[in-house]
Amino acid sequence: SFPTRRSSDLSVIMPAYNHKKFVEECIRSVMAETYPNVELLVIDDGSKDGTWDKILSLKEVCEKRFVRFFAKRQENQGMNITCNRLVNEAKGDYVCIVASDDMVKPDKIAEEVRFMEAHPDYVLVTGDNEFIDENSVVVGCDDHCNPVPLNEAKYKTFGQYLKAKYDFVDFNSDAFGSYETLAKTNYIPNGCMWRMDALKQTGGWTDKVLLEDWYMNMQLAKLGKMKYLDKVLFCYRQHGTNTFQRRDYMRKLAYNARLREYEVVNLPENARFKPLFEAVHLYQKMEFNLLGAIKVYKEVDLAHKKKVLEIFGRKFILSGRQR
Repeated sequence: SFPTRRSSDLSVIMPAYNHKKFVEECIRSVMAETYPNVELLVIDDGSKDGTWDKILSLKEVCEKRFVRFFAKRQENQGMNITCNRLVNEAKGDYVCIVASDDMVKPDKIAEEVRFMEAHPDYVLVTGDNEFIDENSVVVGCDDHCNPVPLNEAKYKTFGQYLKAKYDFVDFNSDAFGSYETLAKTNYIPNGCMWRMDALKQTGGWTDKVLLEDWYMNMQLAKLGKMKYLDKVLFCYRQHGTNTFQRRDYMRKLAYNARLREYEVVNLPENARFKPLFEAVHLYQKMEFNLLGAIKVYKEVDLAHKKKVLEIFGRKFILSGRQR
């Protein structure tokens, strides 16, 4: 059971952009949540495909279902500014972000609020994700996270894929969501619930980082613990426009996030996190080794980048520059 409050306990924030095909299904999945005290806040970030009209068509039913329904249209500002505006408008004790092409399971909010109420030292809780395709059919994924029919899939859920790919962290232990492990890479599944006071304490999202989920997770990891619930609570849609599918672009975004985080951990208030971050990222070496004798590789220290030819232990600098 849950405490009864006059205001909403939970704010669902939904940044929407060019998802006319999916946004109604997404909103209706939030409407079907078993948890009663929910407010839904949606900002259409300058969609060109009729997404806003779909949102407006649901205004009456949303106002009946939710403690509060907020919908606004703006000129395109990007994900970070949109999320900050949504959080500033939110009134709940907890916040969930739901992309306008994804969906939530009916008991997602109830499960996660129950955990947060019982564990005040946690700043984030999330569950497993199932994959759905453009037609909302449940699918799985292969070794490269490409969608495949469920009966042919190596991984049935996103959680299974993440556990296999990032086996340096036990998802069912206190290591999940620790700064030491998150500094390596982002492995937190989609559909997180955050504690509002912790989220605001981070200062919000920044336009300096486009890989907003990893950056935010690292900031939250400095404030408290995170929990993975080993149950499918979220539907993550796999389709042609997913950023996750654009691997070269994702690598650039990840490098940008590392540069920004390196600036953050150099601030005096984050001094204790600097050694953890530097242990992973200050020095990286990617090499091509020919018969154990000739090596060509790049050395990266987040400030400099140089290409090195090494022959029998002797190094020759082929190129280098300061970033």
